[in-house]
Parts: sequence; C-alpha cells; structure tokens
Amino acid sequence: VETVWVVSNATMLVLNKLLATSPKYRHRTQTISDGCMATFNLGGINQFGEPFGLHLMDPLAAGSGAWATKDGVNAGGPITSPVSAIADVERNEQVSPLFYLHRKLSPDTAGAGKFRGGLSAEVALTLGGIARAEALVMTHGAEVPNTMGLGGGWPGATVRQSFGRGAIKDGRMQQDGRWEAFGPKPGLMEMTNRDVFAVIWQGGGGWGDPIERDPEEVARDLAAGWVSTRAAREIYGVIARDGRIDAAATDAQRKALREERVGRLASDDAIFTRGTEIGSISESLLIVRDQNGTHVATKAGCVLSTGSTRWRARAAAVTFDTLPPEYRIALHEGLSVTAYYCPASGTLLSVDVHERGTVPPDDVVLDLRPPQYEHGQVLVSL
Repeated sequence: VETVWVVSNATMLVLNKLLATSPKYRHRTQTISDGCMATFNLGGINQFGEPFGLHLMDPLAAGSGAWATKDGVNAGGPITSPVSAIADVERNEQVSPLFYLHRKLSPDTAGAGKFRGGLSAEVALTLGGIARAEALVMTHGAEVPNTMGLGGGWPGATVRQSFGRGAIKDGRMQQDGRWEAFGPKPGLMEMTNRDVFAVIWQGGGGWGDPIERDPEEVARDLAAGWVSTRAAREIYGVIARDGRIDAAATDAQRKALREERVGRLASDDAIFTRGTEIGSISESLLIVRDQNGTHVATKAGCVLSTGSTRWRARAAAVTFDTLPPEYRIALHEGLSVTAYYCPASGTLLSVDVHERGTVPPDDVVLDLRPPQYEHGQVLVSL
C-alpha cells in the first residue's frame, strides 16, 4: 500500500512540474495531496458479543494540494480517490465500538505558499461500549514529507500520532494520562476504554513563496483559526493586530525575512539580464535570452545559470536538519530540507527534501546552448 502511495506521489509531482513550465497550462498545476493512508485498524468483540473489525477511513480527510492559482481544499483528500468521502462520526460510532472526542481541522497543517495547501483533519478517539480491543497503528509520512509543494511552496505538515494510556474516564479527559508520541510503525497493541488514540494527517503542499501570499488571505486564515499568529509572522511575514493587518509592520517583516534568507541582497549589475523571456521552468524561474546566451533567471532578472537549466548552484541555499516548529514538519535523522532563494530578491524558488549530507539533484536538466554541428549532424551533450 505504501509503495502505491509513494509512486503515486512521485508521478504526480513529475507531471505537475511539467505543467508548471507552461504559462498556458500552469493554472492546472496542483501540488501533492494527502500523501499517505495512515492505518488505524481495530478488532475484537463488540458490544453485542460479535467479532468485529474496523479499518478507519478518516485519513482520507487529509489536505489537498494547492493549485497555481488557488488554495487547496481543506480535508480534500487524495486526487487518486476521485470522490473522497468519509462517514459521519455518528455513523462510525453506531456501527463500531468507537467514541470520538473530536474530529476537526488542524491549524498550521497546510503547506505554506502564495497559495496554501488544504488543512488536514485530526481525530482523537477511544472505545465505546467495550472494555478492550486490539489496535494496529502504522503509517508513513511521519518523518518524511510526502505532500510536496511546487514553485517555492512548502510541503504540508507530516503525520503526528500519539497514544494516551489512562487518558480518559467516563468520557472525560484525565490530566494524569501517560501520552506517548508514536513513530511511523508502532504496530499492534491493546487498547482499552481508558486509552485515547490521536492523529493528525498531512496537509496539502503549497504553491509559490509564502511571503507573496495576499496578507488579507492570511488574515482570513487567522480569523478562522487555520493558521497561528506565529506561523503568520514567521512563515508568511504577516503582522495582524486586533484582527486587522498592520500593513507597515507586514512590509517590514517581509523585508526582514527576505534579508534573513540570503543575507545582503545581491545588486552587482554583472549578474543581471534584461533579455527576452522565451520560456520558463516555473512561475519564478524564467528562461531568458540575451546577447550573452540563454539563461535561467529569476523574476528579478538575476541569472542563475547559462547554457543549461542547472540553476541551483548559483541560488542562495539554506539547509535545515530540523525545521522550526511552526512548519509542523518532522524529519527523519537521515533527511534534510534545502530551501533555494533568489540572491537578488530573497524570493523562495524551491524546497527540496533530500538525504542528509548530499546536494539535491537538479530535477530539470536541459541544454540551452546553441546547437553545434559536425558533418551536418547536431552534437548533443549535457
């Protein structure tokens, strides 16, 4: 099952990167949705003395990916499930010995971007009508972001699973419960009606640089409780006071974030082009031709590569082994995240997840040099 999800995620990412190169079809580009099917299976003898088995379908309520022109759908689920649907809480409780403490949207789970991903749902549940059962808990996406963003958008939050033993009594949460944060594969365990299983699934990936998001959209997310004040300030560069955007403070915060990303913004005329745009890799990475050749340049005109699309080598790069908590992304000890920025504007161009200690590979490799001929044949080299 996990192989199916991982291959689907990789395939959709490649196809949407191709779409993102086309100004005509870019509006159809969508980042990765949902990312995984976190397993919670429950089995035993139900309240009627009958054997029962349950595979919880609620993980379909993870966030869908952002598009190049709009936000993802909250709890929208995967695009590999054309009509994603989950049962009402009451229906699940009616047919299975479950008792839900909550099922709701989880703040700060959406992948940040100019257009954010959809938020994931989260649940907390215990047993209802029986004393004990066997639970099987396992997932992927708890230490590896699966819902990748595009064009400078961040992945959605990773899966978080926890189990509270003795955390509930007579339907009420207890302060003396013993909570354990689970990794991806805790496996089979006994669950009693004093225990609580809680899980937050993955949000959808974001599209574009978060500090290019309309501040009023961030204000609406703040008002809805979908993004925290800290995430609004540190990721989106938006400052709100009494429910209203402080425009001057927001401008100052966004300027500070750009400079924090790259240090001093590059201004040497030698690294800029005023050439003609002839293509693109994404909304923020353009293919430009001038008298000096064909280049990959940012929207600010900063040249990152000439003669090929291997642009990362000249971008400003910051590598994280651990991400700040507002991103809600946990990384396996063998992974890092590298963010690439325009040296001249500080615009976020790409967010790459990769093996720790390695350099992320170039994902689009094209030879932009003029064709060379020998004996009437075009010579091709990369």
